[in-house]
Amino acid sequence: MTSKQTYHHGNLKQALKDEALALIRQNSVNAVSLRAIARNVGVSQSAPYRHFGDKEALLSAIAEDGFERLSGSMQRVMSNRRERPLEALIDGGVAYVEFAFHYPEHYRLMYMFSKDKPKLHSLHCANDAFDLLSETLSFGESAGCFKTGCKDTMILSIWSLVHGFATMLIDKTIEDDAQSIRPRFERMISILFDGIGIPTT
Repeated sequence: MTSKQTYHHGNLKQALKDEALALIRQNSVNAVSLRAIARNVGVSQSAPYRHFGDKEALLSAIAEDGFERLSGSMQRVMSNRRERPLEALIDGGVAYVEFAFHYPEHYRLMYMFSKDKPKLHSLHCANDAFDLLSETLSFGESAGCFKTGCKDTMILSIWSLVHGFATMLIDKTIEDDAQSIRPRFERMISILFDGIGIPTT
């Protein structure tokens, strides 16, 4: 359980999201309820419903926050590398994995929800990070840095790489610290682009 706190003033909506994250961090998503959050924050049982219709709406809002933060981080690092698309991919991939590493509760929630669920908020910002990747690959194709005609497969490969790496990190399938994320990812992206097979001829 989280330590009981009393909410006095400020942004109640954000306080409710922060408390939900604390419950997830200490227990699991199943521990989240608007009743428990209201009790821990120190407001009436009805207060959370002024901002969120139900638990799923609250968790969806946290997921949206995560997508916005992730796409903002990727945009900041990739926009500075537009003329060097491979470096942009590396910086964007590192930003993605570092986000998952530092904000695992957000990251897990982001992939719990689908845009086609009618009860949840639309996660339009989920497309922003994908669009950054697509635009970088398109620029790389036109600049002669990447192969042409296989962008969809390249997107799937890179997205699978970063998502898989991030998930393995936060699930403790592999042990790493924040300082080792970039050098490890650089090696992985290098192998991806070079290929793992030895020519037979």
